[in-house]
Amino acid sequence: MATSAKQERSTLNQAFVTFGRRFRNLIASFQSRQSLIGDTPVLDKAHFPEFKVLEENWQDVLSGIREILKFREQVPKFHEVSTDQKEISRGDQWRTFFLFGFGTKLERNCAQAPRTAAMLESIPNLQTAGSRFLHLEPTSRRTRELQKVLSPVTWD
Repeated sequence: MATSAKQERSTLNQAFVTFGRRFRNLIASFQSRQSLIGDTPVLDKAHFPEFKVLEENWQDVLSGIREILKFREQVPKFHEVSTDQKEISRGDQWRTFFLFGFGTKLERNCAQAPRTAAMLESIPNLQTAGSRFLHLEPTSRRTRELQKVLSPVTWD
């Protein structure tokens, strides 16, 4: 009898998961139809003229990121900041560092990249801004594959 109850729970759980996925897809489809700028994976930067300040000062942004990366081990793991990300952020590889979260300036973090923070403050209605870092050991297979793809990129 216990096995039958387990099977019933398993079937019920699977039905609930299937319903959840379908409902999520329905909501995602509705949301994408509401977009004023489209929902393609890459959006035209012309839609975001307020970000021009970041593009024009990319070296300052990069400098801020390099300062933060000097203390990479203290940067929280992605799944420590957002438990929803535990499936894609296992181990120590993904780190995340937010300067603004849900409309709130994170003062301590902004102090680590003050020029970038000042530029971000000039962007109207900014809600969330930060960086995510993927750290791979230099000898890993993934690193070698990424190096092939990103060979034109300069690394320190």
